[in-house]
Amino acid sequence: MKLKQAILTAVLLLGVSCQLFAQGSPKLPRIGVLWPGDVAPYNAAFLEGLRAQGYVDGVTAIIDIRSTGPDIASGGRLAAELVALNPAVIFAVPATLARYTATAAERAGEKIPIVVLAYDPVAEGMVKSAARPTENITGVGGAHDPELITKLLQVVKDMVPTATRVVYLEDPTWGPTKAFPEKARTALEAAGRQLNLSVTSAQLRTVEDIDRAFANAARQRADALISTASPFVLTHRTRIIELAAKYRLPAIYGDELFAKDGGLMSYWTSIADMHVRAANMTAKILRGAKPSEIPVEYPARFRLVVNLRTAKALGLTIPNTVLIQADEVLN
Repeated sequence: MKLKQAILTAVLLLGVSCQLFAQGSPKLPRIGVLWPGDVAPYNAAFLEGLRAQGYVDGVTAIIDIRSTGPDIASGGRLAAELVALNPAVIFAVPATLARYTATAAERAGEKIPIVVLAYDPVAEGMVKSAARPTENITGVGGAHDPELITKLLQVVKDMVPTATRVVYLEDPTWGPTKAFPEKARTALEAAGRQLNLSVTSAQLRTVEDIDRAFANAARQRADALISTASPFVLTHRTRIIELAAKYRLPAIYGDELFAKDGGLMSYWTSIADMHVRAANMTAKILRGAKPSEIPVEYPARFRLVVNLRTAKALGLTIPNTVLIQADEVLN
């Protein structure tokens, strides 16, 4: 009797399986991604953020990724490819690639929801306002006030109290507006005067500019160096960190990735965390929320990360006042 019941159960299950197969498996939501793709920790942060929300490529979602690498101009073509796939939502970073995505969707006559990660989605014209974004676009912004860069200068003074000369590695293309680089430089120079620090800028446009900036800093007998986390600087962060070690220059950077890669210190908002926030927004849209209903998010806190191994290699003793403030200390 039990054998007959087992056979009958198996037949019924087989019948149900065949019926489901005939109907087709449930359609997985498609997520488009357009990014440079050259900073692996940021990429991983976004994908892990999706995973935490239950969206795993090939299991609970289809994630189509297009990476431009250094050829940002290819973003137009890649954005069109993603739009043609008609995904449920597209994540695009930075603003340049977000614009390509929005343009491609408009040309195709599609209102595909787009989540952007930019310095400032409002100032860069991505959305109408932070509280009430555009119909199909929302996103995450960074610490976009140019005067916030003076926070790096204060940490330098805390780290090297005897410092009098500081070199600022400036990316003249960095920021949400054309006026941003100049405003940041002006703010740094003004803050430097208040802290009795002479701040000189070294503009970085090419790889050769990086080597030249460090050589000049050594000739000027600079006591420390600060650097933002612009796309150009991020791409060449290994070279910058190596040169800071070679010239024994205490350096503080604008993202924790630098300290984790061997830089002395970092103090800024976490760009990896911004990618996680973008993943959370993406998940909300997949669950039915409209981009216009999701306010743009800006970071609320800065993180100080100190690399003790690098400090030791430079012969520096980190003041207790700095260690107490640190959010993370790397040994």
